Amino acid sequence: MNLTGFSKPPSFLIPAKSCSEIKYKSPQATSDSYTIDPDEERSHGPFTAFCDMTGKNGVGMTVISHDSEATMHVTGYEPRGNYVRNVHYIATGLTNVPQLASLTDVSTHCEQFIKYECRGSKLFNGNHGLWVSRTRAKMTYWGGATPADHKNGHPELLRLTHAQTQLMGVIAIKITKMSCARAAVF
Repeated sequence: MNLTGFSKPPSFLIPAKSCSEIKYKSPQATSDSYTIDPDEERSHGPFTAFCDMTGKNGVGMTVISHDSEATMHVTGYEPRGNYVRNVHYIATGLTNVPQLASLTDVSTHCEQFIKYECRGSKLFNGNHGLWVSRTRAKMTYWGGATPADHKNGHPELLRLTHAQTQLMGVIAIKITKMSCARAAVF
């Protein structure tokens, strides 16, 4: 028995898996910070995230901030993979990448955008620019392309999927917050 007096906590005491679940269960929910637990009280624990309840057709987007949202001006990093930018996600109670992995696992869509402003850079010339996935795999695709494509998508807005934790070889970037949602019924 736990401190609530119940053998199992009542459902209203258990955090939702995502902002999408909060919006589904409470359609009147407004955009604000909420405690979520994507892995449902297993090993990673809950954390607090901002829930955008109006964007993306009002499905309830879980928005995770990070420490690299300001535009970064980078010079002097010519060789491939010479510049490294670690991205540290920020949310109360968020302490590890597996928590973000749990969020992406319960989401049908996650996105993060990069605005790239540079002339004469080698980022789009072969495999000079790459990012490292949460599983530490080197990725050379950008802008909505698939890993099999090894191609670039839109050169101004580059999409990263899921919870990447590092960027390498990128010159002058602005990275937006990570946003995840689930459009399916719970």
